[in-house]
Parts: sequence; structure tokens; C-alpha cells
Amino acid sequence: HLLPLNIMLGILIYSAFSKTVSQGSTQLVRNSGLIKQVFFARELLIANVSAFQLVRLALSLIIVPIYMAYMGIPITSSILLLPLAVVGIIFLGHGCALMLCVAVVHVRDTTMVIDISLRALFFLSGVFYSAAYIPAEFLDYHLMNPIASYIEICRAAVLSDLTYISPLIVLRCISLSILIFLIGSGVFNRYQNRAVIHL
Repeated sequence: HLLPLNIMLGILIYSAFSKTVSQGSTQLVRNSGLIKQVFFARELLIANVSAFQLVRLALSLIIVPIYMAYMGIPITSSILLLPLAVVGIIFLGHGCALMLCVAVVHVRDTTMVIDISLRALFFLSGVFYSAAYIPAEFLDYHLMNPIASYIEICRAAVLSDLTYISPLIVLRCISLSILIFLIGSGVFNRYQNRAVIHL
């Protein structure tokens, strides 16, 4: 009876990441006319996408406590991991979008590579299956995928089952999200002016 909940959490988390990356990475190209006419902080274009996906994900997750109450699943302190995972996955997607949007300006076909990569990640991130179905010898490799780890963190937060999630995994995911965000910001700030010339 927990399968629908597990799948729903997987879809919501992955969808938030996927849309943040795919839509955020094309913002410079899509708004080329505005960028040429008005000077403003171009990071706002990507931030706007990320903020929208954050709000969308947060509103979508409102159904989770309702479903928990319906199924008789108790709410424990582990639920505090949920907002941490929500913010973390958006930061991860935002950092990726900042890096990729510069590449998209120079090579427009990059969008096709991004779409194909995101489709492959969908099947590699455990959206329709949980860590319980991963053979023990491959579990560590599976959880090296930060998206898969964030999905498992969300499931652990809701179901209060920390079998496959440790503080180290949570810390690793959050640290990676911050690192990708900082790298993405650095790349964007360094190359955005060159990218604008090619719009």
C-alpha cells in the first residue's frame, strides 16, 4: 500500500530537478531579446525558474501529510528531512542550470543532450523503485547519484524508515548541492558576458 506514495515522491522530486535544469538552462536563449534591450542581473532568469519549481514542489507535497493520515502513517521527527531534501534538490538543479545555460548559448544542440541525459537519469534515479530493490553490492553506487539519494531521503522522511539513509548520505547530498551551486554561479558569472555576445 506504500507503493503509490513511494512513486509519487519519486516523480515529484525528479520532476522538480528535471524542470529546473531543462527550463533554467534555456533562459538566456529564450530571453535574448530582453537581455539585449535591458541591463539586469541575468541570474534572475534562472533563479525565477528555480523559485517557481521550489514553490510548485512544496505545494505538490501538501498532499503527503493528507495521504499519511489516510493510511495511518505516523508523523515523526524524520519528517524534518523533507524540507531539507526539497531545498537541496532545487539547489542542485539550479547549479546545473547555471552551468548549462552558458553552454546552450554557444552550442544550441546542447539542449538535446540535456533532454536525453535527463531521460536516462529518470530511470537511474529510482523513481519507480526504492533502494530496497537494489542488490546490496550495488546500493552504494546507486546512492552516489544525488537525485536517487534525495528521493530516498524524502521516502525516509515520510515513512520514518532510515534503513538506507544515514547522516553521512544526507550531509553528502547537501554538500554536493552547495558545491554544484557555487561552481555553477562561478561559471555563470565568468562566462555570461561572452555568452550574451553570441545571443
